[in-house]
Amino acid sequence: MYLWLLGNPDLTKQLVATQNARSEAMSRAGYLVITALERAVVSGAGALASGYRSLARSVAKHRRRREAIAQLRSLDDRLLSDIGVARGEIAGLVDSALDRGPLTLAELRGLPQPPRSHRPSKPTAAPVSRGAPVRELPKAA
Repeated sequence: MYLWLLGNPDLTKQLVATQNARSEAMSRAGYLVITALERAVVSGAGALASGYRSLARSVAKHRRRREAIAQLRSLDDRLLSDIGVARGEIAGLVDSALDRGPLTLAELRGLPQPPRSHRPSKPTAAPVSRGAPVRELPKAA
């Protein structure tokens, strides 16, 4: 067969052109496969890193929750009633505090907070205490 091709110059040129086109197509396909794999690895690594960060934050939050609950449960009932917390409310209070975030110095001192945005602040109602129920004082006669 090769002798027949060598004797026919038109078929030889066509065969060479076909082989060149085939090798070009295969090299392009290989390049596309390699770039697709690279993109998959990069995006997979990003997703893994994001998942690891999320897991680490979740574990740290759970550890802080567990420690806060253990510290509050270690207090005696008198101290808990002084700060206005019932023993059954500890887990809920810790969860809401962790969701809310750390208090500012103004919140700790009971001072009014500066507005957090540039929009004019609306007047707010008096804060509701979540402590022990308020008992009525005896009326003066």
